[in-house]
Amino acid sequence: MRTFKTMAVVGSVAALAFGMFAIPAQGMAGPNGQRTPEVCLSYLNSVGYPTTSERARGCNLGYYSYSNCLTYLVSEAAVNAGHARQACYLAYF
Repeated sequence: MRTFKTMAVVGSVAALAFGMFAIPAQGMAGPNGQRTPEVCLSYLNSVGYPTTSERARGCNLGYYSYSNCLTYLVSEAAVNAGHARQACYLAYF
């Protein structure tokens, strides 16, 4: 079961990584100072995920690293991959 979960998470993150290439070039430069972890948490709250310490940590990771945010929210904070992608995008870009 653990192997299946690991494979599912890795597959989800890989699929989301392919979608990153659609992000405009200006967004690829990294954090621009306009986004915050709070925006990420607000988005998750708006789609039905209450704030937990794991989700707050994932959003904080998202401010510094898009891929770490995705991995953490999907695997540790039990967030749907599509919602995690949008939340991490809001925190990072």
